[in-house]
Amino acid sequence: MLCFARLQLRDDYAAADLVQEAFTTAYEKRDGFCGRSSSLKTWFFAILRNKIIDMLRSRNSGLQFVEADGIDAFFDESGDWIEEYWPAVWGGQSSR
Repeated sequence: MLCFARLQLRDDYAAADLVQEAFTTAYEKRDGFCGRSSSLKTWFFAILRNKIIDMLRSRNSGLQFVEADGIDAFFDESGDWIEEYWPAVWGGQSSR
């Protein structure tokens, strides 16, 4: 399970945490295991998979917003971008 989580997350610590959470959830919900899955192992992996999906969704859950008062720090007095804050296009290259 740990190898599967590492492959999906590319983060050893997050993978270990999610595997532990999956086991904890399985223990807490053990009465809910009705054998609908082909095996207990399949049920454990389904729990882990759902936890991985939740984590990936939370990592990619949208934009980070800057407080309105702090946005002026990105622009000079003429309203142009300050070079060090210039937005990057895909691939990390400057769009300037």
